[in-house]
Amino acid sequence: MEKMTIKRLTNNLGWKILSLFLACLLWLAVINIEDPQVTTTIRGIAVEKQNEDAITSQKQAIQYVAGNTVDVKVKGRRSVVYKLTSNNVKAYVDMRNLSITDAVDIQIELPNDVELISKTPSSVSVYREKIIVKQIEVQYQKSGEVKAGFVDLNPTITPNVIELEAAESTIYKIEKVVAPVNIDGISGDFTISVTPQIYDYAGSLVTDVDMSVQQVQVKVPVEKTKILPVSFTPADAVGENYAYLGVTLSQTSVAVRGKPALIDDLQELSIDYISIAGMTEKQTVTVNLAKLLPDGVSLNQDNSTLDAEIEIEPIVTQEFSFAPTEVEVRSLPENKEWLVLSENPVKVRYRGIESKIKLLTKDSLQPHISVEGLSNGIHAVMVQWQDPDELERISADDRLTVEIFDKEAEKTVETSPANNR
Repeated sequence: MEKMTIKRLTNNLGWKILSLFLACLLWLAVINIEDPQVTTTIRGIAVEKQNEDAITSQKQAIQYVAGNTVDVKVKGRRSVVYKLTSNNVKAYVDMRNLSITDAVDIQIELPNDVELISKTPSSVSVYREKIIVKQIEVQYQKSGEVKAGFVDLNPTITPNVIELEAAESTIYKIEKVVAPVNIDGISGDFTISVTPQIYDYAGSLVTDVDMSVQQVQVKVPVEKTKILPVSFTPADAVGENYAYLGVTLSQTSVAVRGKPALIDDLQELSIDYISIAGMTEKQTVTVNLAKLLPDGVSLNQDNSTLDAEIEIEPIVTQEFSFAPTEVEVRSLPENKEWLVLSENPVKVRYRGIESKIKLLTKDSLQPHISVEGLSNGIHAVMVQWQDPDELERISADDRLTVEIFDKEAEKTVETSPANNR
């Protein structure tokens, strides 16, 4: 039985396959000839907005809430419908037909022989706002740094105030308008035209705004910088019996700026106009640095002044008196003795600035005489001193009368004070 079934199936197998193939061809031919009606959905068709000036001419801004794209379901011959794309379908709204509910029907244009079944959504919803105009200053926004040894100054922006026109809600969220300029590596005056950028309070760019100008011109002055040492020279001499000891400056250098031709020739900033003729003590004078600079050169620092502390001291004298026995005898041979014959005190006077005189003590002067090489007998020997630095000894040379004799020898003047040593 099974063999009989197989025989029937395989009998005239070639004709059977050929018949199946011809049947498929016939079906395809019928389908193509009849071209049946089919439906399909085309999605994401952009909706064109027409005649928006019907709204904006009334100083109203339009915000599209819903309906920027539409999906359409269409019906037509299969040969036509299956070839349709969003590019073959036109969707638009005429804003002149805006209803009191702020909606307008979406119109669909289809190729011939294609029928619109449905559209989703069926209308565009809008929100209308009052358009307002606001004037705002354009701020300078730089990026980068000028070449080392140069400084960029405050720029000039033309125009520096522009008008912005936008929906009221948009205008109120605007924080600033900036002119962005990259100054990286420049070493001279720089001019550029840039498009102003609008930012809201969140720091985001705002684009849906009309500006009265599309570009502004920014001029950035650039000058060379230099550090100058500061010197001080009194304009005259200090008064009699006073001494100028020097000056202490609150800053010893100054940062300046200017065009290279001016800056390159400057070597120092000299303070030479202050008179010290009438000064009798330390004084501090405030110097206006800007007045010392030549035309075309400016300060490149926050401090515009410096303090000059001028040291002035009176010149005074001080006298010291020593008993003859306070004078040290030096270089006395071991086989000799000496005796002071003078009875009057030895005096010395020094002259100098008050602060140094006050430090002077009797012990530091170390009065002494040298008897080296003197023979036995009476001698008037000059008193020597340990003179301090920066002080002048103005007293006349004083002498001490002493007698030199051999040890154990009889003394010439026995009535003199006992000073044997």
